[in-house]
Amino acid sequence: MQDVDIQHICQAVRRGAHVSIGRNHFGHTRLKLQSGPFGLFVRRYEVSDDQISMIKDQLNRALRGTSLGMKPETAG
Repeated sequence: MQDVDIQHICQAVRRGAHVSIGRNHFGHTRLKLQSGPFGLFVRRYEVSDDQISMIKDQLNRALRGTSLGMKPETAG
């Protein structure tokens, strides 16, 4: 997985896509991205644990406070 894919996943989540993290039958970590009406469009990615943590960090930073319509807090 490349940085471009990570950015694509974060943009899709901001637009309303759903992300599921699981494992395939070999035990490798997989990420499933469902978008479109009724989750019709599905993309699957094989990712490492480091990449999962990078994606989670970026999503937490991007989505912090936006679910309540609040702006992120600034230190000061």
